[in-house]
Amino acid sequence: MPVAGRDLQAGRLVTVIDGVLTYPVSGDERPMWVTVSPAKEGGPVAMTTYGTCSHDDWSFDPGAPVFMGTTGKLIKTPNDSPVGVAVSETEVNLDAVQ
Repeated sequence: MPVAGRDLQAGRLVTVIDGVLTYPVSGDERPMWVTVSPAKEGGPVAMTTYGTCSHDDWSFDPGAPVFMGTTGKLIKTPNDSPVGVAVSETEVNLDAVQ
């Protein structure tokens, strides 16, 4: 399993770039996962790989699509990078991209 290529925050999208986990860039089509907890550069990364994930700092509208923002942040603002659908204010289903 790849390690963190930089310090990573919890509740953010990550992908493998050059053999390490880091934040994806806009329009990235590589597989992505959501960090469960913060990770230090060079350390292991706990991730949700599919299904529903949650984070207390999120504030989404249930049933609305969720998109990828800068530095892997999950956002409400529509763009070309949908990543899932909000199940509740603090939960996102990663398998339900609309």
